[in-house]
Amino acid sequence: MKKLLLLLLIVPFLGFSQNSRLKLKSDVELDVGLNQSDYNKILDKLNLNVTNRGFDGSWKVLVWGKYEFKMDKNGIYGVDDYGNYNNPAKTLWEEALFEMGVEMGNMYVEAANVPTGDGYSVRVDREVIDTKWVLVISNKYEDFSGKVYNYFDPKKVVATFNTKAKVKVKKRDKFKSYVKVIYNELVNSNKN
Repeated sequence: MKKLLLLLLIVPFLGFSQNSRLKLKSDVELDVGLNQSDYNKILDKLNLNVTNRGFDGSWKVLVWGKYEFKMDKNGIYGVDDYGNYNNPAKTLWEEALFEMGVEMGNMYVEAANVPTGDGYSVRVDREVIDTKWVLVISNKYEDFSGKVYNYFDPKKVVATFNTKAKVKVKKRDKFKSYVKVIYNELVNSNKN
């Protein structure tokens, strides 16, 4: 009888401790860090529009600002001057996704010596992107809109999202909470 009473006292606390972890349809578990009431309030404020045709959040995600990348027949690649580009919204997106447990992709330059055929070699730098999903966000600092591309099929937009809600990047915690709700809804909207 004492064990049953103890069990009945512990179960409600266990139930409340799980409210910030939301299970996604794609079997990816993300820690949104919000209780259901706060999550629903933010979702109502967002009035979010999502179109998803295959983004499930199961691979690494690389966040880019709108002007940091180019796409052509050869694929997606970084713009030459993106190293000097500072987008505080991008930084907050990356922080929010990292806090949720999303595996972040990376882009780096790899140098290689390529033989020219006449006994010499030339150093060639090439960009290496370690990701499947490229999340391209708006460059308006308080705006929440963007597209998700499949890096392996760069002309294919797999998801879009937008909202009229705006939050200044100076309100870091609020901004990141909105990002977490948007990303969670984006992954949950996968139709495949």
